[in-house]
Amino acid sequence: MNLQNQNDVTTVQKWGSIASFVQAVIFLIAPVIYFVFIPAATGLAGPDFLDPFKLRPVLANPAFDLGDFVFGPLWAASLVIVLMALYEHLESAAPRRMRLAIIASCLSAALFVGASTVQTVGRHYISSHPELDAVIYESIFRSLSMVVPGLTSGGRHFLGWTLLLLGSAGWTTRKLPRTLCIFYFVGALPALFAYLNPGIGEIILLPGVIWNVWQGILLWRPKD
Repeated sequence: MNLQNQNDVTTVQKWGSIASFVQAVIFLIAPVIYFVFIPAATGLAGPDFLDPFKLRPVLANPAFDLGDFVFGPLWAASLVIVLMALYEHLESAAPRRMRLAIIASCLSAALFVGASTVQTVGRHYISSHPELDAVIYESIFRSLSMVVPGLTSGGRHFLGWTLLLLGSAGWTTRKLPRTLCIFYFVGALPALFAYLNPGIGEIILLPGVIWNVWQGILLWRPKD
């Protein structure tokens, strides 16, 4: 590998490291945003978020937009950058699995962006049309309540495939620490079945912080 190519690989891995730390922070602050920041910004308690008519006056609150951006475009872009860096790190040791992992990560990213976009557009549409009567409003709200979790669960499902492929590639090639691969497998299991129950996907928050910090450190170090 010539010097220019080596520098390009190093740059990609540095960006992958930064993206890993961004993802770790997102996993870490997810409960804070949803259980502390948004309730404080809207003045609503937990059960109120299930009541469409209590939510209606605050749907345009910027706190929701922040949550949609962090867990949509920001998280999705970070995931794809991380996978590109890990592909370079593993090189040609497991090319087929890493290509499949990149495809799965792009599908996951697209579904998360789709979910956040639909949610944001839907909220602002409702907020900008106060003339909608209660029946139409509730119909739109209930539809969003099914579509958005469905897209998010699909995103988590493909995240599960991404993690499974990463763990498999890292384990068999020995280019990733075995314990890190185990964390990938641990995160993959609930993510793969998130489409059965959206709440299952929340289990990956803690291991997600661990594997992202670990792979961030791994990618930041110069490659041997």
